[in-house]
Amino acid sequence: METINEGNTAETYKCWHEIFQRPVVQKTVSLLGLADALALSEPGLLNKINHDHLVKVWEAQWTPGRAPNLKCITFTMPFYAEGSLHSVLERCGELPLGQAFKIAAQLLKALHYLHVEQRILHRDIKPGNVFLDEGFRVAYLGDLGNAARMDELNEADANGGTRLYRPPELAGERYGIAGDIYSMGFTLLELFGGPLDYADLDNIEITRRLDRGLRAVADRYFRLGPTIPTSLERLVLAMVSRSVARRPSSAAAALRALGRISFIDWLPADSLGRREGFWPPTAPKVVLAVEERTIRSGPDAGLVELTVLHRKVQAQEWRRISQLSDRVRPDDRRARRAVYDAIVAFCANRWAVR
Repeated sequence: METINEGNTAETYKCWHEIFQRPVVQKTVSLLGLADALALSEPGLLNKINHDHLVKVWEAQWTPGRAPNLKCITFTMPFYAEGSLHSVLERCGELPLGQAFKIAAQLLKALHYLHVEQRILHRDIKPGNVFLDEGFRVAYLGDLGNAARMDELNEADANGGTRLYRPPELAGERYGIAGDIYSMGFTLLELFGGPLDYADLDNIEITRRLDRGLRAVADRYFRLGPTIPTSLERLVLAMVSRSVARRPSSAAAALRALGRISFIDWLPADSLGRREGFWPPTAPKVVLAVEERTIRSGPDAGLVELTVLHRKVQAQEWRRISQLSDRVRPDDRRARRAVYDAIVAFCANRWAVR
């Protein structure tokens, strides 16, 4: 038995299942105060929910040795080699953009299934409840123990969840589809932008902000890096908007918006700050590169020169794209993003995807 840290307060262990002859995960949670949680109200449903991007619950039982009033349940689920998205981001910092897009689409499909086909609200979406198989090929949304059935107003009680990812409107007593959209948006914020600096967060301040109807953390946390397309940042920021009306109306609407975004499959930068990417992401024909160099002398001293290069996938010779190269201030995130947005537009025009 091996303890797994997934960034939450549940007890999670990797175990060997003698009957299945494979590694599994056992997770023990307390559902005290969560009377409408599926694990208590409709436990059999957890075993019947079936989707390609939802974690399957194989077994569930009352946890031996725990006081009955604590309502502790231990779930047995598949073990995923890469662990949770939380642990992956803690290890890697960021994922290739193409992989992040695939993961986002898979999670939104799973959420659409829960909302539309099962009329279930997840109520605890976060990176620690997203799991990845080996090579980050497939993502799974998990931990439905706190999930609840929607009522006739498409709502449930605003119970449980992880405070950092809770929507600001939960100063009230009801939770709706917009709440899951917010938590999914916060999860995508970390998927595309890297993990938050958790050591910098103050749990008391998070509680105070939520009690005042604010987002759990300050506005400075809600931004993405310059390689992220402007259209993607707009989508993610809409999902985590303080205003329910400004969020996508459904997971399907968010998925459609995601599918309309053009992007280059940028890889994480190397130690010298050089970043390479592929166009188009699904069937690469061209390799792009952006090199950064701080100018040391002359009238532009202190600026960062961004040099944009390209080559065919099978070619060796790099060619400079002079009209896209630029010089920007080191702290000018908007100017850097303008360069990366321009690269996407250039590729879409010169090597159109048919």
